[in-house]
Amino acid sequence: MANPTRYIISLIALASVTCTAQIVKMNVAADTTKTVTYSDDTYKMVITESASGLKVTSECETDSTEKTIFFEPYDNDVNIKSRQGMHHIKAFDNSIISLNPETETNRRHGWDVVSGGLAVGMVNPTAQPEGFGLQWSKSFEISWLNIIAVKYRYRSMALSLGIGIDWRNYRMSGGETRMVLNDEGGIGLAPYPDGCLPGFSRIKVFSLGLPLLYSQRIAHRTYLQGGAIVNFNTNASLLTKYTSAEGNSMSVSTNSIHHRRVTLDYFGSITWRGMGLYVRYSPHNVLLGHGSPRINPLSVGIILFTP
Repeated sequence: MANPTRYIISLIALASVTCTAQIVKMNVAADTTKTVTYSDDTYKMVITESASGLKVTSECETDSTEKTIFFEPYDNDVNIKSRQGMHHIKAFDNSIISLNPETETNRRHGWDVVSGGLAVGMVNPTAQPEGFGLQWSKSFEISWLNIIAVKYRYRSMALSLGIGIDWRNYRMSGGETRMVLNDEGGIGLAPYPDGCLPGFSRIKVFSLGLPLLYSQRIAHRTYLQGGAIVNFNTNASLLTKYTSAEGNSMSVSTNSIHHRRVTLDYFGSITWRGMGLYVRYSPHNVLLGHGSPRINPLSVGIILFTP
């Protein structure tokens, strides 16, 4: 037999449907049915409205027993108007856009097109030479994990393939050295010009990514997600700013730093109600030879609207 507390839930849902019923001077045929199936697949509540009245029944899926828990008859020769508001018992997924929002009936399996996964984090330029000077506290990442993605859900698992973007900024400041192009066309270090006021140097890399991700629900609205992202690094640049001895603001930049065009990232996150923490690491060097230092980015931050 179904748990009595579910009857209380049923009556609350019923109240939300019937509270707006009122007598008016018009005839409207009443013949609607609303069914709510609970996620344990063993209990079903049916609200039925007909010319004879409003009835709520409960049905146990295991033994097919049905019980009427509420009935409100309609008097003869009375005009009834009934309006059912948007009081759906529904659990949406947490993406920004979903063409097939997650409900009790489709959360177990099905295809969807989603968008989401806005992430902001700090980037640790691991593997850089000792004393090179890129700083984790001043290097950051902004990414949109899935601008759009195709997702297939089966029970508590899901697999998605999408298209996203990533913008990483590796920065050094507060020291006496700056990043410059070396004799081979790569990136090296050099002191600031004499008498100037040091500023900062940064490497910026923009990427178009193809994330293939697996997610697993481990508790109510709590998900683990992991997978790999193939990055097409479409643009990279080097910028240095400082103030000259004459007081002029100087800015030196170049887009020819010989960056690696294709890299692979490993991605993992844990989220609750679409908000959580993520980690992202690339075993590939950001820069490609020419005397440049080795940099393997490790990002840690927050992620929102995970699809």
